[in-house]
Amino acid sequence: MPRDNENSSDLVPLYYYEGEYLFAHGTSFGVHLLDSDHFKIDLVSRYRFDRIEDSDDPFFEGVNERRQSLDSGLSVTWKTQWGELSTSAVHDSLDRHGGSEVEVTYRYPWRNNKWLVTPFISYVYQDSTLADYYYGVSAEEARPDRPAYEASSARSVRLGVGTTYKVNKRFVVFANAAHETLDSTVKDSPLVDEDSLTSAYLGFAYQFGNTLNENQFTGDKARFGEWSWRINYGYTAEKTFLKLHNGAVEKHDDIDTDLAGLTFGKLLRDGRKVEMWGKFSVNRRLENDLQDDFWEYNTYVMAMGVTLVHRSGIFASSDILNNVSGGSDVLTGHVAYLGAANAARHFQNDEHLQTYFEEAVAYAMFPRVYRAGAGYGAAYGHGWVFRKQGAPIGKTRVWQFSAGPHMGAQFYEQIIFFKTEEALALFQAGTLEFAGQANATVGVANVSATPAYNEGVAIFTNIGGGLMLEGSIGGHLYNYRAVQ
Repeated sequence: MPRDNENSSDLVPLYYYEGEYLFAHGTSFGVHLLDSDHFKIDLVSRYRFDRIEDSDDPFFEGVNERRQSLDSGLSVTWKTQWGELSTSAVHDSLDRHGGSEVEVTYRYPWRNNKWLVTPFISYVYQDSTLADYYYGVSAEEARPDRPAYEASSARSVRLGVGTTYKVNKRFVVFANAAHETLDSTVKDSPLVDEDSLTSAYLGFAYQFGNTLNENQFTGDKARFGEWSWRINYGYTAEKTFLKLHNGAVEKHDDIDTDLAGLTFGKLLRDGRKVEMWGKFSVNRRLENDLQDDFWEYNTYVMAMGVTLVHRSGIFASSDILNNVSGGSDVLTGHVAYLGAANAARHFQNDEHLQTYFEEAVAYAMFPRVYRAGAGYGAAYGHGWVFRKQGAPIGKTRVWQFSAGPHMGAQFYEQIIFFKTEEALALFQAGTLEFAGQANATVGVANVSATPAYNEGVAIFTNIGGGLMLEGSIGGHLYNYRAVQ
């Protein structure tokens, strides 16, 4: 609505929950006071997205910030065979704009197989306090091209249509469009250069069904109603996310901020490979005089990988947040590719490896290899193979079995450079094997390496965490599968 606002589109996650007493419908939530077949009364709170910041456009320099807010009040809906008539009256609950709004809407739902089409018309009234907060210009904000202005109460009419298409039992695609005419008190504001507003929404939704009904619960019925809780504590770390995940957890020397709170979760769907959890967290941000402390609230759905045994007998684990893996390529492929690509960029930043990236015709990148042993040891990891220019050409896995005096556990990143097409072909055929290893995992910047190129192959390892005292003799076995 404000002039020259570049925020013409956005990506917004929306959550929909309908309970016996509580509900959350995207940007609104509340409590059902009465909910019958034909009549409904709710206590409701709605997020107001209207705002102005002086950083939005040079025109707004010198204008006091107009903040978003949360409006709360009462909503009443009457349902008949001729449609639905609803009205709501809300007031600013955060005391930011300090005003009130009344809305009356009529909508008629029309169903046809998988389609639901709902045209609607709304009448919206905003009192003078609300309108003047967002559209008025005070004497202190005034300048020649932005004169002082006091907005009065505003009335507008909104026309629109909402559509949904049910793809299957769980997935729904929706699209909404609306057009709203603006009151003259809004159009005449120096802060506004539009006569009307047109908006459109396009998205999709995944429906988990009734999570309170055991008959609709997917998975092991014994886990129905399972809840979780967690105490949160965090601080600003010195290193990047990749290094942090690999064990570099030192606190930042200059930015001394902390987080403390609680997270609650409810199992929504129990899957053989992936579990779906609904999560809600409340945290207190402790800014230690850098700025005011503040509360943070988060609602989200989390997909958690389940530890599995691969159909070929090879063990695979889930490593949440970075390298989620499981028993099938469908689950591991996309995330493994992202991890391999990010790890490769990390190695490319090492000046000691620039020559290898320039000379090699291809390289295999394993973003995470796990190794443990006590006399006998084993290691496992999966990654991707890239051409010199960075184009992915295949997936790969590595296994290592070793015997000798070693004790401990660790994980590491590993990159294998192929100097020639012949060396790459041996790797792709699965006939490349490394043995006679005598590698102590300590060195400059936690990097260990084999001696230069050996028969067209060079290996570099970045130790991410743990300590392995090793003088073992073992072999690495690799498999490869090309991708289109």
